[in-house]
Amino acid sequence: LLLYTGGTTGISKGCCHTNRALVGEQHAFYNWFAAALKKPETRNLICAPMTHIMGINFGINWGLVNGGSVVIVDTPTTEKIMAAVNQYEPTMWATVPALMNGLLHHPDIKGSKIGALEIVIYGGASTARETIMQFKKISRAKLIEGYGMSECVGLATMSPVATEGKLGSIGIPISDTDVLIVDPVDGTQVLPPDHKGEIIIRGPQVIKEYWEYPEETAHAIRNGWLYSGDIGCMDNDGFLYLVDRKKDMIIVGGFNVYPREIDELLFTHPKIFEACTIGIPEPRLGEVPKSFVVLKPGETLSAEEVRAYCRERLIAYKVPKIVEFIDSIPKTKVKKPDKEALKRMEKESMRLSS
Repeated sequence: LLLYTGGTTGISKGCCHTNRALVGEQHAFYNWFAAALKKPETRNLICAPMTHIMGINFGINWGLVNGGSVVIVDTPTTEKIMAAVNQYEPTMWATVPALMNGLLHHPDIKGSKIGALEIVIYGGASTARETIMQFKKISRAKLIEGYGMSECVGLATMSPVATEGKLGSIGIPISDTDVLIVDPVDGTQVLPPDHKGEIIIRGPQVIKEYWEYPEETAHAIRNGWLYSGDIGCMDNDGFLYLVDRKKDMIIVGGFNVYPREIDELLFTHPKIFEACTIGIPEPRLGEVPKSFVVLKPGETLSAEEVRAYCRERLIAYKVPKIVEFIDSIPKTKVKKPDKEALKRMEKESMRLSS
């Protein structure tokens, strides 16, 4: 299978996956989830394109290897997802936080059949802890946060099903998979627990090469390890925590700032529905954070109130220099925040203002 990356951090690249890796990943998934499945045959809710690794894994390959049926929502609006939940009562849902958050704010959520869900696998973007706790309360499903990418057939780590892991963690390595944290400069030094560095992955699901792209292959695959381009840390219990993309890191006057930390804080504000932070040029400091914010319906908030909220909880150089309110955060095809679109919007705004 030739699966192309989303291209959200650069040029889209073709990941060369073998049948062995695709089938092996499904066996790993089933062994991981089996204890939480009340019925042997699952009913998967799929809102991702079948060309995306999430759609391939849970919309196609799960059924081929493990059996079950698929409920496809081709245009994943909140209304259509809710209608599918009520009509078909799916038992498993692989999704992203934005869709979970949208469903939680649907006026009919309490009277819906969301309780049919047994397992929800989520990841791919910043997640408000309140969203997870509310979804858990209303659905009673096992909520499993996963981490991975197109280069490793989707997932490399997941929360343990029995305990659901630690809130805020992206779990532990799945079967036959090794994960290390290394220094983010040259990636040769393994870092101790609780130190931030680049996440590298080794396992049977990792690609050997990008299609006809030897330069990128040499950069990403070294001695059998996939260098993810993500910054994370691992605690003493082996649980992994995602900090941010290396490419998204903002350098403010020499200090490293990770937008994900700002976004996760903004998600805790009771009036904020969505938020996404990028770095913008600043003559004195080089870069500063700018946060795009979407308010919940009927709420009002000023930019200074948002900054004051951050000042109380973040060190000064991490506080967004600018806050802009917008109607919605642009999304990729799989409903992840599209930071490249925000950067283009900002660049055009700066061009017009000059």
